[in-house]
Amino acid sequence: MNPKRLWQRIQQGNVHNIDFADFCRMIEAFGFAFDRQEGSHQIYAHDAVAERVNVQTRRDGSAKHYQVRQFRDLVKEYDLKVKGAPR
Repeated sequence: MNPKRLWQRIQQGNVHNIDFADFCRMIEAFGFAFDRQEGSHQIYAHDAVAERVNVQTRRDGSAKHYQVRQFRDLVKEYDLKVKGAPR
Protein backbone atom coordinates (compact mmCIF):
# COMPACT_ATOMS: atom_id res chain seq x y z
CA MET A 1 0.00 0.00 0.00
CA ASN A 2 1.15 3.51 -0.77
CA PRO A 3 2.61 5.15 2.40
CA LYS A 4 0.47 8.28 1.97
CA ARG A 5 -2.72 6.23 1.66
CA LEU A 6 -1.75 4.10 4.64
CA TRP A 7 -1.08 7.23 6.71
CA GLN A 8 -4.53 8.60 5.80
CA ARG A 9 -6.08 5.33 6.94
CA ILE A 10 -4.18 5.47 10.26
CA GLN A 11 -5.17 9.10 10.84
CA GLN A 12 -8.80 8.05 10.49
CA GLY A 13 -8.26 5.68 13.41
CA ASN A 14 -7.92 2.40 11.51
CA VAL A 15 -4.91 0.75 13.16
CA HIS A 16 -6.00 -2.85 12.57
CA ASN A 17 -5.02 -5.24 9.77
CA ILE A 18 -2.03 -3.19 8.61
CA ASP A 19 0.56 -5.26 6.79
CA PHE A 20 3.85 -5.07 8.68
CA ALA A 21 5.94 -4.55 5.52
CA ASP A 22 3.63 -1.66 4.49
CA PHE A 23 3.96 -0.18 7.97
CA CYS A 24 7.77 -0.32 7.77
CA ARG A 25 7.71 1.36 4.33
CA MET A 26 5.50 4.11 5.76
CA ILE A 27 7.89 4.62 8.71
CA GLU A 28 10.73 5.06 6.21
CA ALA A 29 8.59 7.45 4.13
CA PHE A 30 8.50 9.75 7.17
CA GLY A 31 12.30 9.98 7.07
CA PHE A 32 13.16 7.22 9.54
CA ALA A 33 16.06 4.94 8.67
CA PHE A 34 16.44 1.32 9.70
CA ASP A 35 18.96 1.36 12.54
CA ARG A 36 19.18 -2.23 13.69
CA GLN A 37 17.28 -5.38 14.53
CA GLU A 38 17.25 -7.01 17.95
CA GLY A 39 15.50 -10.35 17.77
CA SER A 40 12.08 -9.71 16.27
CA HIS A 41 12.27 -5.96 16.99
CA GLN A 42 13.14 -3.61 14.14
CA ILE A 43 14.44 -0.25 15.31
CA TYR A 44 14.27 2.96 13.27
CA ALA A 45 15.97 6.31 13.90
CA HIS A 46 15.31 9.86 12.66
CA ASP A 47 17.69 12.82 12.88
CA ALA A 48 14.96 15.16 14.18
CA VAL A 49 13.39 12.74 16.68
CA ALA A 50 14.93 11.90 20.04
CA GLU A 51 13.12 8.58 20.42
CA ARG A 52 13.71 5.44 18.41
CA VAL A 53 10.79 3.65 16.77
CA ASN A 54 10.70 0.02 17.85
CA VAL A 55 8.29 -2.24 15.95
CA GLN A 56 7.65 -5.93 15.57
CA THR A 57 5.28 -8.06 13.58
CA ARG A 58 2.35 -10.03 14.92
CA ARG A 59 2.15 -13.74 14.18
CA ASP A 60 -0.26 -13.08 11.30
CA GLY A 61 2.19 -10.68 9.58
CA SER A 62 0.39 -7.49 10.57
CA ALA A 63 1.68 -4.57 12.61
CA LYS A 64 0.92 -4.45 16.31
CA HIS A 65 -1.97 -2.06 16.94
CA TYR A 66 -0.42 -0.26 19.88
CA GLN A 67 2.80 0.34 17.93
CA VAL A 68 0.82 1.87 15.06
CA ARG A 69 -0.88 4.21 17.56
CA GLN A 70 2.48 5.07 19.16
CA PHE A 71 3.95 5.91 15.77
CA ARG A 72 0.90 8.03 14.86
CA ASP A 73 1.29 10.00 18.09
CA LEU A 74 5.04 10.45 17.51
CA VAL A 75 4.45 11.82 13.99
CA LYS A 76 1.91 14.29 15.34
CA GLU A 77 4.17 15.32 18.24
CA TYR A 78 7.09 16.12 15.92
CA ASP A 79 4.88 17.37 13.05
CA LEU A 80 6.58 15.02 10.58
CA LYS A 81 5.52 14.78 6.94
CA VAL A 82 5.65 11.96 4.42
CA LYS A 83 8.51 12.55 1.97
CA GLY A 84 7.22 14.28 -1.15
CA ALA A 85 4.17 15.69 0.66
CA PRO A 86 3.73 19.49 0.80
CA ARG A 87 4.73 21.02 4.12
